[in-house]
Amino acid sequence: MKLDFTTLTYDPQPYEYEGATLYIRMFPSSMATWSIKDGALVLDGEQRWEMFNYCLTDWATVTDANDAALPCTDDTKKMVFDFNMAGIPLFVINTAIEHEAEKEDQEKNS
Repeated sequence: MKLDFTTLTYDPQPYEYEGATLYIRMFPSSMATWSIKDGALVLDGEQRWEMFNYCLTDWATVTDANDAALPCTDDTKKMVFDFNMAGIPLFVINTAIEHEAEKEDQEKNS
């Protein structure tokens, strides 16, 4: 069995999304509180928020309605999350989940 740690990191990585750069870190399994039901991942709103808030650490070129730079604070992230602004919450959560799936595939194929 070979375990490849070279692509693993707890540090956020930049991802381009709709003209912005989102800095996303992967969600460690040690923090997971969700369950799998009928083969599907089940996350309630609070769990999704915790995952989103943890994974999205910063952003660049995100502005408010007046084109002023919008800081990536817990308060702004909460608004973005609660109102699913620009699809950012789904992108962040999917990116974190997809990275884990890609790592599993790499391990199976090595």
